Amino acid sequence: MLLLSDPDAARETLRRCVDDLGAHLDADASLLYPILEEAWHRPVVELRDPQDRMRHLLPKLKAPGLEAHRRRMLLHELRAAFSEHARVEEASALPWLEGSTSSRALEELGRKMHAMRAKLTANARTPRSGSSD
Repeated sequence: MLLLSDPDAARETLRRCVDDLGAHLDADASLLYPILEEAWHRPVVELRDPQDRMRHLLPKLKAPGLEAHRRRMLLHELRAAFSEHARVEEASALPWLEGSTSSRALEELGRKMHAMRAKLTANARTPRSGSSD
C-alpha cells in the first residue's frame, strides 16, 4: 500500500483510497456475498469478518486531525484485513464463481459491481453543503 510507504501522503489521496475501498466492500456485501450465501446455504462469515474489520477502520482513517503515527497503525491493520479478505475470496469465492457460474452471469455481476462502485465513489466525492472539505 502506497500510503504506508509515504506517511505524508496528501489527505485527499487517503480519502479517495478510503472511499474506493468502501465502495468495493459495499459492492461485495450487496451483490457478491448474497449470491454465495444462497448457493452455499450459510452465512459467509469467513468473507464478512475481514470486511467488517476494514469497515471499522475506514472512518477512522478519514478522521480530521489524524496523527501520522496513528494513521500508520491504522493502515497496517487495514493492510492485514485486506490481505485476509483477498486471500479468502481468491481461495473460495472466486473459484466457486468461475466453476459454477456462466460467463454471461459473471460478466453481468462484474458490470453491476462496477456500476455500484462508480456510483458510491461519485456520491462520496460530491461536496455536501456546509462541508469545509
